Amino acid sequence: NKYYIFGKEGAKHLAEDLQVPFLGEVPLVQSIREAGDFGRPAALQTASPLEQVYEAIARNVVTEVVQRNEHLPPTEAIKITTMAGCSAVKKN
Repeated sequence: NKYYIFGKEGAKHLAEDLQVPFLGEVPLVQSIREAGDFGRPAALQTASPLEQVYEAIARNVVTEVVQRNEHLPPTEAIKITTMAGCSAVKKN
């Protein structure tokens, strides 16, 4: 059975509304959870439909990063000048 908890193609429509690339979707099926419970995450399963889903998403991410790098200026480096609010800083 298929259950569309975000509506059928909900993420795809949201990406269109926000004018951002749609990278893909992963079906929410019980076998994914069960395999993860036994230390076999879906992303590492081979010879399965899930392998194709994750490969397609990875391919889309790489495509979008390449296009971003070709069409946008480099991201500026950010220098952290204060650690205020950082949980790694010990408070006296």
